[in-house]
This record gives sequence, C-alpha cells and structure tokens, in this order.
Amino acid sequence: MPTTCLGADELVGCCVVNELYYCDPSTNKISKQKCSGGNVCTWDVNNLDYECEPGPVASDPSGTSPIACQ
Repeated sequence: MPTTCLGADELVGCCVVNELYYCDPSTNKISKQKCSGGNVCTWDVNNLDYECEPGPVASDPSGTSPIACQ
C-alpha cells in the first residue's frame, strides 16, 4: 500500500491486488477504491490511468506507469 503521492503515482494511480490507489496532489491525500462487481484494477487506455473496470488486468503499455504501487 502506498504511503505517499509519489508511491501512488499521483493521479495515474496504481494497484495492489484488486484495490486502486491514487492521490490528488492538491490535497496530498491518497484514496483507495476496492474494485468489485466483476471489475479489476487495470490500465484505462482512454484516460491513461489505472481504474476499476472489467478485465483483463493490464498495465501501462508504455511502461511509464507501473501497475504495482511503490
């Protein structure tokens, strides 16, 4: 689980198992969302960030934003 905004890759977010973590740099607060209802924590190609969406699990294809939190 990330403890800093940098560890959550700011607004891009990251995943721990099936939980999405992201941070709003203006408040410096980390938010957590458990993916449910058949959704998984995965890369959203339209928004270029991690989201809870129907699978499969995928990471940033550019490799810039790793799926795992730091």
